[in-house]
Amino acid sequence: MFLYHNNSLTTEATISIENRGFLFGDGAFETCLIYQQKIINLAEHLKRLSSALEYLAINYDFSQLQQQAENLVKLNNLEHGILKIQISRDVGSIGYLPAQNCPTTTILQNFLPRKMPQHIKLIMSDRGLCGSFPFKSSNSLPYVLAKLDAQKKLAFDSILVNHHQHICETGSANIFWVKNGHIFTSYNNLVLGLVRNIICQNFTVHLVAENWQSLQGADEVFITNSIILLKSIDTIEFANKIIKNYQQTTVAQKIVSFLQEKLLL
Repeated sequence: MFLYHNNSLTTEATISIENRGFLFGDGAFETCLIYQQKIINLAEHLKRLSSALEYLAINYDFSQLQQQAENLVKLNNLEHGILKIQISRDVGSIGYLPAQNCPTTTILQNFLPRKMPQHIKLIMSDRGLCGSFPFKSSNSLPYVLAKLDAQKKLAFDSILVNHHQHICETGSANIFWVKNGHIFTSYNNLVLGLVRNIICQNFTVHLVAENWQSLQGADEVFITNSIILLKSIDTIEFANKIIKNYQQTTVAQKIVSFLQEKLLL
């Protein structure tokens, strides 16, 4: 497939071993859904990316980014798939400190759609989530470890908690749960999920600080991100021994219909 590397169209690219994104995870990224050759919610992704780079004190010119992203999808003739935009500081360091006027590296890539398992199982992570960058940081080790832990137990993902043992998010998604028709999600240590924001703006959602027992007592649980939109959870394994299977998906189905109409149609 074609990709963009620093405004140049190519089929392969390399970066220096002194690139700060490689050395320190000094950058941010966005992952966007492509549906019927349309990049879904692109304006909001670019807005969040701009906020992330401002937070990191990375100066960046966005003037060509949207056009390049849309052009890439057409060149790759991708009907459905994924767009990833990765921006990092390039070469120029005094230890951890970036050199003054350090340039940036930009990579835009397309990927084929990801396959989701038919049965979606989550586990509770044994690792505490110590702080959180509120955007998509290039330094994503807590989420890498969450996915590795889940893989060991044949699960799709791990639920991360903070030092108070409050539910935060999963390795790749925001998490919601439903009890007696009421929708809940965490306000702790969250990546600012775009699909999460849409749900919170259009449905009554209670932002809470609660532990895993709230999930155990829930009627239904679902996860959201920009690629999967929303998926209901079938099973959660708590404390390495307690298993709960979820049968209800009524609220999730209602929200899925809303998201599809708002974003895909």
